Order: sequence, then structure tokens, then C-alpha cells
Amino acid sequence: MNRFASDIFTHGKQPRIAFLSPALGGGIGRVLVNLGNAFTERGVSVDLLLGNSESPYLQHLSPQVRVIDLPTTHALSGLPALAGYLRRERPVAINTDSIRVNVLALRARSLAQIASRQPLRVCATLHNTYSHALASRSPAKRRTQLARMRRFYPRNDAVIAVSRGVAEDFLDLAPLPQSRMHVIPNPVVTPEIERMAALDPGHPWLTPGQPPLLLAVGRLHPQKDYPTLLRACAGLPRSTALRLLILGEGEQRPHLERLIGELGLTGRAALGGQVDNPYAYMARARLLVLSSAWEGFGNVLVEAMAVGTPVVATDCPHGPGEILDKGRLGRLVPVGDAGALAAAISDALVQPVPAPEILRAATEPYRVATVAEQYARLLLPHERPAP
Repeated sequence: MNRFASDIFTHGKQPRIAFLSPALGGGIGRVLVNLGNAFTERGVSVDLLLGNSESPYLQHLSPQVRVIDLPTTHALSGLPALAGYLRRERPVAINTDSIRVNVLALRARSLAQIASRQPLRVCATLHNTYSHALASRSPAKRRTQLARMRRFYPRNDAVIAVSRGVAEDFLDLAPLPQSRMHVIPNPVVTPEIERMAALDPGHPWLTPGQPPLLLAVGRLHPQKDYPTLLRACAGLPRSTALRLLILGEGEQRPHLERLIGELGLTGRAALGGQVDNPYAYMARARLLVLSSAWEGFGNVLVEAMAVGTPVVATDCPHGPGEILDKGRLGRLVPVGDAGALAAAISDALVQPVPAPEILRAATEPYRVATVAEQYARLLLPHERPAP
């Protein structure tokens, strides 16, 4: 039994922690599942509190993680249900993943502790770059969100940023004591990735004798900037034997489908939709490309590296440059530059760098067990060092 688990059982009972989220979707959903599973494996009781519990990620969730449906995660109308949960279950910590649910958790803690005086740590994880997120809001909404960040986030016991860039971006917007800001990467690499990567994806473009596959994975959203990726592919020499497959769904599907036709990429580029096992595609792709305008982290880069697949990425704020060690582990290009992206793709096809074993070794910091230990030091009382 490891130190984490033995400490828990020495204290005679299982501590309980909660993860609060509006929904279990996207990369954040995968992160919550991985963390929940990791904590239960170490003897911690875990509750996943969701405003919407419909998610394909639930099939990967340990049966020991309890999923609790909340009637709402609204920062005010959600108070009775969450405060009641806190009084009843008395978790030692609750982790949140957005401004709204963080405000809800902090308010619910105040209500619940009036009756119970139960110590409770509230921690917020920053999964994305808030300066970009706020820029897409209306002026009134932007002012409201910024005011909430500045008022409520200093009340957290800890704030976790998934990259150094995300931490710096947040501190520019909403200063808080440096001692409360912690950088912990996403728990991306799980023991099952290797098993899932070995399965046959069953796609005709990945059968023997087909041209090399260029792969992109992520929701069809302006953040991912797939138009630049499509233009980069259209700019490659016609003699380049290559196909592009984009896995994911989202609001931009009609626009991207039209663009594929306009650029003359029909038959050479396709939207593959949402798939349950992207790792099987990654393991067989010649190259994975991330073309995002901004990211908080960049899970797909780590996932591709974990199966030994070379990567090319835009040097967007803020995750890819950190993950790829400023270009040592994969080529980085300026955001929105289709010509530079095409050149990087061509170079990587001719000379993929670094070797697969180096890519796999570089993902060690993103293994679930490693990341869970870092979260434990912030969430569990017996894991935190004495002041």
C-alpha cells in the first residue's frame, strides 16, 4: 500500500472529496474522470457533483465514484442543494472548474458552516486562459465575470492552474496571494491509453496501403482554428501523399464542410465526428496537429506523445509551448499562419523529431498517479505540510 493510502487508513476513516462541474464534457470531463478514479484507487471517497450528468465519459468512471445530479449549478439558485449536500456529507474539500460553480461553492460553504462548523477547503482549477474567454463576452458580461473573479477567487484555499501561462494570465486579471496559486498539469496519461491505442479503429483511411494520416482531435470550435489547418493542407504540394482527419463535433461543422469543398480537399480531408477511442487513431497517424488560437493546456498533444506519435502545434497561449519544451519535443508555429503550419507539417513528415521513446518519456509528469499526488497535497488535510 502506498503512502497516500496508508495515511488515510491510519486515520481510521475514508476522507470524502467532491468535484463540482456544470457538465462532464470536453477535455475537462476526461480530467475529472481521471482524477476521480485515481483518488478512489487510493482509498478516498469521491463524489462528482454535476448539473448535467449525461456524458460518454461516464463509461470510463469507476463505479466507486458517486455521481450526484444537482438541480442546477447556478451561483444563487443552486445554493440550497449544494449547502444541503455539504452539511449532510461533510467532504473535506471541493474542487471547482469554472467561475460560476466556484462562486456557488464558496457561497455554499458559508451557508453550510453556519450550522456544522465543518472545515472545508474550496479549490478552483483554471483549465483555460481567462483573458481569451472574457474577450468573447459582451462588455457587460465581461465586467461581471471579472468582478466575480476578483471578489471570490481570493477566498479559495488554493487555485490550480493547468500551466504556467494560465497562472500568469489569471494573476494579471485577478491578483491573489502567490502562495495560493499552484501549477499542476492535467492528468492525461492513464494505464488504459496503451491498451486502447492497440485496438483497431476500423477506419478505412487506416488500413494497409493507404496514404499517411494527419490527425487533429478536438471540438469543432473557433478556438481550435481548423480553417487554418485546412488551408495549410491545401497549401501542400499536390504530390504530397497525405490525408487529414479531424475528430470531434461542434458548431463549426457546416462551415468546415463547406471549406473542405472550396479548398479542393474533398477526398483528402474529412470530419470524422466524435469517437470513443481517439488513441487508436493517434497511434496510427503519421502526425498529430494542434492548430488552436489559444489553449489552457493541450491534452491531445500529451496523448499523442504518450503513444509515440510526432506532433506539430501552434505556439498559442498557453499550453503547447510548455508541453513541447519550446519546440524540442515538436515543431511550434505562429497562430493563424497557414504557410508556416504547412511548412512544419512537411518538415515533420520528412524528419519526425524526436524519437517515439523520447516522446513517451516526456509524458511522465502528466501521468494520472503523479498529478493526483499533487492534488492530494492541496485537497486532503493529512497530505498538506504543516505551516
